[in-house]
Amino acid sequence: MGLFVLSSPTALGFFPPVIQPPGPPVTPPPVNPPPVVVPPVDPPPVVVPPRQVPEPATLLTALAGLATAAGYHSLRKRRKHSKAVASSPPLAKTGDSSQSLP
Repeated sequence: MGLFVLSSPTALGFFPPVIQPPGPPVTPPPVNPPPVVVPPVDPPPVVVPPRQVPEPATLLTALAGLATAAGYHSLRKRRKHSKAVASSPPLAKTGDSSQSLP
């Protein structure tokens, strides 16, 4: 019965129906991503410059390496020289005057 009373012409005279004018379509609000929180960055570590005077072990190692390289070079030089002498024809001896005179 309440529906009939509210929808009768007499009731509509006192309570007209509310009709909203057409408006723009409702769009959702823009989505704003949450702010990016960047954690604090530690400063880079302090690099201590190398000492101006090298440590003794470094010097000894360098000298040992140079001595090894020099020894290997001289060994190869001697072997190469001995192979060259062995493969060459024998040379005539000069300066022996006792055999050259009749």
